[in-house]
Amino acid sequence: MIAFIDSVVWIGAKLRKDQWHKQSAKIIKKFINEDIQTAYVTDYIVLESVNFILRKGGFDAALETLNIFENVQIYSFDKGFDMISWIERLE
Repeated sequence: MIAFIDSVVWIGAKLRKDQWHKQSAKIIKKFINEDIQTAYVTDYIVLESVNFILRKGGFDAALETLNIFENVQIYSFDKGFDMISWIERLE
């Protein structure tokens, strides 16, 4: 399965008091268990998700969420991404 996962799902999965927590946690669990093999997100979704979770859930929760995005293969001509050790930039 291929999916586009919006920031409301990432946020809901991480914050237990969020109104979408139960539904979101199920979706992210499918991604982690590889039932969803490919998940598309934009840079804005990563930024919005991590910043919101940082404000509402704290540093550790935000870092855990960011780590989910860690296995990124990115296509870009922007060599600035080369400075980030865990991103492999492809052209």
